[in-house]
Amino acid sequence: MKYISHVLFCLFFLFGGVLNGMTQDLNLPIIPHLFFIETAPNAVLYEIKNAGSYSFPMTNRGSFDVSSFKQKRVKKSTQYEVIDITNIHKTAEYDAYVVKNKEKYYLVSSSDVIDNTYLDRSSAYVQSLHQSLKDSVERWLPSRSFQRLMDMADERIQTYTDSITKMRVNRESIFETWARKDALGDIEESIKKYQARRENYYNWVSTLPASVQKDAKILAIPESYIDAGYVGLCSYAMRFINMSKKTIKYLTWSGRVKNAVGDYVSCEVHHKSTFSGKYTGPCYSLCDDFAEWDAVLYNGSAEQMILSSVKIIYTDGSSATIGKQSLDYLTNIPQEVFRVKGYSFFGYLMGSSDEDGVDIDTKIKDELFLSRSRYERELQDKTSKLYDLMRHYKDAKKFLMEHGHSSMVLGTYLSRGNDIWALRDDREFIRAIEDYRTSLDNSKKAEQSLSDFEKRYLDFMN
Repeated sequence: MKYISHVLFCLFFLFGGVLNGMTQDLNLPIIPHLFFIETAPNAVLYEIKNAGSYSFPMTNRGSFDVSSFKQKRVKKSTQYEVIDITNIHKTAEYDAYVVKNKEKYYLVSSSDVIDNTYLDRSSAYVQSLHQSLKDSVERWLPSRSFQRLMDMADERIQTYTDSITKMRVNRESIFETWARKDALGDIEESIKKYQARRENYYNWVSTLPASVQKDAKILAIPESYIDAGYVGLCSYAMRFINMSKKTIKYLTWSGRVKNAVGDYVSCEVHHKSTFSGKYTGPCYSLCDDFAEWDAVLYNGSAEQMILSSVKIIYTDGSSATIGKQSLDYLTNIPQEVFRVKGYSFFGYLMGSSDEDGVDIDTKIKDELFLSRSRYERELQDKTSKLYDLMRHYKDAKKFLMEHGHSSMVLGTYLSRGNDIWALRDDREFIRAIEDYRTSLDNSKKAEQSLSDFEKRYLDFMN
């Protein structure tokens, strides 16, 4: 019998471990009262008058005065179902069991029980549950998370206040920083833009015959046209790009003129069919230039100049000659070669002066002069936004101080997104409000669980 009692005792404590876990969820733990004890020989049972199943477990556990109770002596060791635990004498621990036998209820002193280990351990167990609930109340104390909210709001208000002050005091250095950023950005963009145009051009060059590719890396002629003027007096214009790494000193061209149906024509005054012109530079590497020659010929049907040769003399004394085969390609370059998607260009320039080195201080001064009014507006916009943010955190702090005690009101506040638009990206602050709501709800549950527990098991703990 004693062995059975010990097994049941172990099962109780396994169940007790589950109950202890429940307290972490703020549920009121229930003390199990159904177990068995074994009495010693000649144990005394005190009959409880007018008791029924509705009487247990008892809500008020004062000690029983058994002097007037009817006694029943049990000569042999007997096992009884235990309904409740209580006291016969006023002690700090339980010293009696309520047992059931033949539909009657009795008190059995722990001194008449063979193994009363359960009494001591049950007391410790109830005490631990009580402490666990008190710890829950302490853990979910709303004042802590509320103070954290107030500290966060104060920190942000102070941060925005300091930022506004710094912007006012350091406006000139801020403008210079922005100007430097813009200058460097313009330089980088300019370099990328012209690199993209050159890449586009050289991609086209790679499709040409090998003999033409060499000349295409010397010179490109995006525009070449006859301009018919008054009474058949025609001029010739050319826009070219120096694709070499040298500086062009002179450029001399020669060619013939065709009419609209593709026949060659001559000058009706001078009766010559070959024409030429000379350009005087300098034209620097990757730069374009425009040249025009007036009164090249008299012929009202003149339509197109067909270049037969171009000779270039560079400032270093070297020279290059481009023949008709290459010029037929170089004067008919598709316009999309010079129109890189995503960039806008003026003219046909293939290189940026920024690529040769930049006087950054001069660029910054230029940006400060040209963009100052824009910087003024941007600074004013940023300051206004900081003011708005600071005001919203002040409003949030005021609202929390006035309504922070209500979890329901906080939930409504969080759901009204437009009212706290300035805070919507501050996930830390919003999460702190949600944590505070949780602490409010859990604190109420913990306090209620503790109150219910103490009402129910108060005498177990005293």
